[in-house]
Amino acid sequence: MRLIDDLKTLSVNAGFRKLLGVRLVSQSGDGMFQAGMASLFFFRPEAMTDAAGVAAALVVMLLPFSIVGPFTGPFLDRWRRRQILVYGNILRAVLVAVTIVAMETLGAGLPVYTLVLVTLGLSRFMLSGLSAGLPMVVGSKERLLVANSVVPTLGGVATGVGAAIGFLLRLLLPPGASQQMASLVIASLLYFGAAAVARFLAPDELGPEIPDTSTSLMNQVKQAAVDLVDAVRYLARRGTPGLALSTMALHRFVYGMQLITIILAGRNLLVD
Repeated sequence: MRLIDDLKTLSVNAGFRKLLGVRLVSQSGDGMFQAGMASLFFFRPEAMTDAAGVAAALVVMLLPFSIVGPFTGPFLDRWRRRQILVYGNILRAVLVAVTIVAMETLGAGLPVYTLVLVTLGLSRFMLSGLSAGLPMVVGSKERLLVANSVVPTLGGVATGVGAAIGFLLRLLLPPGASQQMASLVIASLLYFGAAAVARFLAPDELGPEIPDTSTSLMNQVKQAAVDLVDAVRYLARRGTPGLALSTMALHRFVYGMQLITIILAGRNLLVD
């Protein structure tokens, strides 16, 4: 298979094998975390019984991936990416543990929403760090092109496997706290595991080679916001790309409405 051959070629570099290991373990944890959040937000008898509650939970789970992405560059060009992967995964593990405690003591509410937003935002940041470190461990531009197609695919598979295991745990475990929290506990352990794998990388192995400290971090973040606004204006002027993205956004909006309807029907009409 082409995928196997590509992996054999890329795996010649030990740094690539380690970075791929971090991604697979980390994104398996992402899948388990998302399955656990879906279970807690949508499938507890006392949680999210109306459209507003389901919509709020979906916003919490999806918003960080849209907001965080454009602003990761200034941080990744300033901080050592290996350290980001180590300490970021440790922080995620701790946040998941705190989320478990908050959910059991306070229930679904603002504290839990805030913790989930921070955790998912950090997950988006981790994905950017993994991608930014990839050019440092593949050797050549040709291999980077292959790696950019293979690695995200394998990461997505790992997320899917983690989510599938999380839902299987819900089906197989007896009703109660263990059924609700198993996925989150395992997600926390997987994040610790990803941090442990990342420690096998050398501190400077993932770059940046020359940290960008020419301007302050705040100015770099502001410039990223300006660039984002300029990109929107450019798309609007070009016409066709802007219309294509608007069509995608409208499709996602309708899909979100349909998903909320299905969740509410499953919880309130088909619960028996």
